[in-house]
Amino acid sequence: MLKRIFTTSFYTLCSRGLLTLTNLAIIFLISRFLKSSELGIYAITFFFYYLSAILSSFGQRIYLSKETAYRRENNEFKETVIKEVYTHFTVGFILALFVVVLTLLFYPKIELSLLIPVIIAGLLLGMESNLSGILLGEERMNIDTVYQVITTLIVLGLTILYIKKIGILGIYLLRTGASLITITLKLFYLNARKYQIKLKLLFTDFKNREKFFFFGAALQYFILRQIDVFILSLIITKELLGTYFLALRIYLAFALFAEIMSVSLTPFISRIFRGKENRNFMLFNRKILRYFVVGSLIFSIFLFFSRNLITTFFSKEYLNTTGKFLMYLSFILFFRFMHYYFGNVLTATKYQNKRFYILLASSIILILLNIILGSLYSVYGIILARAVVEIFIFTACWITMIKTPIP
Repeated sequence: MLKRIFTTSFYTLCSRGLLTLTNLAIIFLISRFLKSSELGIYAITFFFYYLSAILSSFGQRIYLSKETAYRRENNEFKETVIKEVYTHFTVGFILALFVVVLTLLFYPKIELSLLIPVIIAGLLLGMESNLSGILLGEERMNIDTVYQVITTLIVLGLTILYIKKIGILGIYLLRTGASLITITLKLFYLNARKYQIKLKLLFTDFKNREKFFFFGAALQYFILRQIDVFILSLIITKELLGTYFLALRIYLAFALFAEIMSVSLTPFISRIFRGKENRNFMLFNRKILRYFVVGSLIFSIFLFFSRNLITTFFSKEYLNTTGKFLMYLSFILFFRFMHYYFGNVLTATKYQNKRFYILLASSIILILLNIILGSLYSVYGIILARAVVEIFIFTACWITMIKTPIP
C-alpha cells in the first residue's frame, strides 16, 4: 500500500508542482522584466483566473477522484463522470458571463480586453482539473504529469522567450492554448469520444448534496487563498499589492507538499477504509500524521531562514517588504500543513459536509477580519487575519476528527 501511495504522491507532486512552478516562474519573469505595477495587475487577474476555474469545475476534482477509485470497475460510472465534466463547464461558462458583467460595473480595475482572455483561460483550467480528478481516481497520475509537462513547455517556454512582447495578456492566451491541447489529450485517453456521440448534460447532477458540499468547500478554499488579494486591491497601490502577492504565492508553494500528500491519500482512504471497521484506519492515520508533523516543522523553519534569499531571487526591489511578509507567514505554515491533512481525511471518508461548514465559517471570519484589519493595518492586518483563520481551521478540523467515528 505504501508503495502505491508513494507512486501516486510522486506523480501528483510532479503534476501539481509543475503548475506551481509555472505560476512562480511567471511571477519571476514579470518581476524581472516588466514594470513593478505589472505584478499587482497580474495579482488581480490571477483572482479572476482561479474564480473562473472554480465555476467550471464546481470543485469536483476530489469528489471525482474518490468516487472513481471507489467504483473503478463500474464502466457506466465512467460515462457519467465524463458527462458531469461537460455539464460543469457549461454551467460555469454561463456563470462566468455574470462575473464579467458585475466586474465591469463594480470593479473597474481590469480592462475588458484583459478580463475576457483571463476568464476563458480559467474556465478551461477548471475542466482540466476535473479530468485530472478522474485520472487520480484511476491512479494514473503519471499520464496527468505528462500532460502537465506539455502545458509547462508551452506556457513557460514561450513566456521566457517573449515576456516583454506578449505581456500579461499573452500569458493568458498561452494558458488557453495549452489547456485546449491537454483537455483534448485527456479526453482521448479517457476514451471520451464514444460518450460525446450521445452527449447529454446532467443538470440533475446538481441535486446531489455531497457534490454541493464539495463545490462549497472549493469555493471557500478559493476565498481563503485569494480574497485578501482582492480586498487589498481596493486599499493599497498596485506596487505594494504585487509584493504581498509574491509573498503569498511563495507561502502557498511551501504548503504544496501537504496539499499533494493529502490529496494523494484521498483515493486510498476512500477505496480501502470507507465503510469499514476503523481500527486499521486509526493505525494508518497515526503513522501518516507523524510524517505531516515532522514535514510541517521542517518546511516552516526552512521558510523562516530562507525568506530573504528566496525574495532576492525574484527581485531585490521586494526584499524589505516581501521578506518581512514571509517572516510572519512562516509562523503559520505549520497550521496550514496540518489542516490540509485533517480536512482531506474528512473528505475521503464521508464527512465532507463537516469540512464544508468549517470552511464556510472560516471564509466568513476571514472576509470580516480582512475588511476590518486590512482597513486599519493594511497588509499586516491581512496577514494577522490569515493567521487567525489558519489556526481556527486547524483546531476545528482536529476537534472534528477526534469526535467523529471515522471511517
